Amino acid sequence: MSSFDDFAYPDVFVVTKPDGSVLQLRGSVNGAEMYLVTSEDLTPKDAVVRNLSTGKSESYQILDVQFLEAAAGSPAQQRVGVKRVFD
Repeated sequence: MSSFDDFAYPDVFVVTKPDGSVLQLRGSVNGAEMYLVTSEDLTPKDAVVRNLSTGKSESYQILDVQFLEAAAGSPAQQRVGVKRVFD
């Protein structure tokens, strides 16, 4: 990723798949939508944790997923409808 990608997708997310595999992805949050830079298939069964720069984290439940093709210098990403899960 370029330094522009670091600016456009500043957050780090850890996605845990039902089979136990773990993805560490760059992305951003905009209200109830999350944009994750990945070509992997994400599903509502995946657990998502956003690691904050303060050292804290936020957990999210995926509600729906839409794949967005790479275009005009933007990487392939998935727009994910989410709901924050509070401990």
